[in-house]
Amino acid sequence: MRDVAGGTSVGSAAEAAPPNEATGRLSVRIARGPEVADLFDSAWDELVLRQRVPNPTLSTPWMRHYLRLERATPYAVTVMDGPTLVAAGAFAVREPLGRHGPRIARWLGPGRLLNQPDVLGAEGAGRLAPARALMAAVLEEVHGVYLGKAALDGAAVRALRALAPWMHDERADDGWLVGLPPRRQPRLLQKALYAERRAERLGARVRVDVWRQPADVLAALERLFLLYLHRWSDRAGELRRFASPASQRSWYRSVIGEAAEGGTVRLIEVFENDILVSSLLGLLAGRGALFHTTATRPGGKLWGPGHRAMLAWVEEAERSGATRMDLGRGYAEQGSPKARLGPTPIPFGKVIAASSRRWQGGVVAACRSAAFLRDAAGTVLPRERCPARSRSAAGLALDERRDRRDRVESRG
Repeated sequence: MRDVAGGTSVGSAAEAAPPNEATGRLSVRIARGPEVADLFDSAWDELVLRQRVPNPTLSTPWMRHYLRLERATPYAVTVMDGPTLVAAGAFAVREPLGRHGPRIARWLGPGRLLNQPDVLGAEGAGRLAPARALMAAVLEEVHGVYLGKAALDGAAVRALRALAPWMHDERADDGWLVGLPPRRQPRLLQKALYAERRAERLGARVRVDVWRQPADVLAALERLFLLYLHRWSDRAGELRRFASPASQRSWYRSVIGEAAEGGTVRLIEVFENDILVSSLLGLLAGRGALFHTTATRPGGKLWGPGHRAMLAWVEEAERSGATRMDLGRGYAEQGSPKARLGPTPIPFGKVIAASSRRWQGGVVAACRSAAFLRDAAGTVLPRERCPARSRSAAGLALDERRDRRDRVESRG
């Protein structure tokens, strides 16, 4: 582990900060390889809670699980202002074109498991200097940085714009953010209760359960897996996002189980005549909430079971102290549970920045190589590093049979 203080170029970036930014002397701490795990401590979680919208998937249980899956070299940076942690970020470094090619830093963990990744920075006016010091330390170590799924107005991207104005950014989709309680909530709840009364007149018993205790959460998670497999059985790309293959389900069981021990997981279930028709996984971090995954079983007597689950999650997040909810990225289809809350769009995309203008073209080419994109996406979870995953040929065949069995059960 290496400590860098004001005498280096990183410290110079901090000292050159405008008067309204960090006023103390910033010090930068760098960790590589197994040492990265040492930075995921209580101070890291406290900094997560100081974000404008705290992201539960940047807390230590999730970061430790991303680290478990990382095949490249882990690399993390923290920035201190005196005794206070004011910025932190976790990355992985890889040479996609071989040892003679550029060294590229990207987010820690498989890209398809990440939810709105960013560097952590102390919230407040003029607090970009710590994030700039952090990203400057990263750029000193590598030829370039690739940030996928990045908020284009987030701390990491704003810092890179200041440090590497030649960077390339590309808007991909929007994220969605809503304040709690949503302005439309009373009207939406009125409609949901009417749909429940209608379903009851048609002979359906509607029940909404909210699970908080770890054992209950993990049992409901298994039902969510089955419903998700049933709902998206004809869309392999969507299946791979959450419930397939078996190794990915095993990883989610582990991380959600650990997070549930800290009281930051909620699973919402909607039943119609004791048949699960909607399930929603929500995460909490202080005043922030995150809508993670949902699945529904359409065709029943209850109109909009997904809407009912979303409203129950919003109410639960409010009771838990959340004031803002991250609804995730992607298209908010008109009339969907996400769109009906009236969220504000947040631009997301990918950013490629070289540490020097003359390297920008080469870094962009390396980041667009098939080898790098496969690595950044995490196309296949490393089986040997997933908990409860057998390494033997017989064990792998058993996992495949379990996958097929789960799909059959989900259709039943």
